[in-house]
Amino acid sequence: RGNPYYLKYSIAQTAERMPGARVVLLGDAENQSLASLCEHHAMDDYRTLAREVERVYVHLSPNTREFELFCLQRWFLVAEFARRNQLEGPLLCLDSDVLVFDDAFSGLARDKVDLATTRVLGPAFTYFGSAAILDQFVAFVLESYREPERRAVLEKIFETGETPFFLKGKYVSDMQLLGLFAQTQVHSRDLFTLRDDVVFDYAFHTSEGFAFNPYKRIKRLWWRHGQPFGRRGGKLVRFAGLHFQVGSKIFLPLYYRGRTKFSDRWVFRLVHLRGAVTTMLKFILDRGRKWRAEG
Repeated sequence: RGNPYYLKYSIAQTAERMPGARVVLLGDAENQSLASLCEHHAMDDYRTLAREVERVYVHLSPNTREFELFCLQRWFLVAEFARRNQLEGPLLCLDSDVLVFDDAFSGLARDKVDLATTRVLGPAFTYFGSAAILDQFVAFVLESYREPERRAVLEKIFETGETPFFLKGKYVSDMQLLGLFAQTQVHSRDLFTLRDDVVFDYAFHTSEGFAFNPYKRIKRLWWRHGQPFGRRGGKLVRFAGLHFQVGSKIFLPLYYRGRTKFSDRWVFRLVHLRGAVTTMLKFILDRGRKWRAEG
């Protein structure tokens, strides 16, 4: 919904780095203008399944009901689109704040992987080996709210904050449901550990064992031939995709490497320049404080 400044960058780079893919935006009137970059379809034309989950949804989150419900309904919108357009897959569902640098997903199809996410429950890059697996997921969500035993699992997460995943907290979102569903899949894969030398980023504003810039509060990157690398355990690891979650979204246009030119990119370069100056000043001040403390 809407047309945030980073969406066009994300779509353009995905289309370029995955030239064999059919790139579809399920959107609204505000982002209709992006039809020049991809296929645009009105999400309101695919709401039958989404209304079904709205009838059974139980709100278990400190976030607003509208926010959590829409995050959940997006999977139903995609599932209905796939059904009505007779898509078989594989299907890749991307968040709007990601940059894809490499089509590492084709290898998942060769390996007959059914489901792939980042760190089990991360939805930013979600690969379904077929439309049938996506149908299984939306059915799993409906059953999780309809059946008392399964709903009790969600209620316990909300009450205690304990989950079987690395991410803890007293809330239930589509992320926890995606993680629980992943546990039912034999042929699933974690994109965060795709290979020793290639991974997909879970959240750019967290370290996760990689070199981290404490001033900008983002992972540090090294660029080689238009590809971003992070440093982990003394070794360079290539990021096939970056997820610019929450405040790190401002960096997405800066790290865009597509050929399509956008007139507003200079604005983000100025933001980057301001950030670089601020970072240097903070570094100098910190070094000065450390020097005086040691003196």
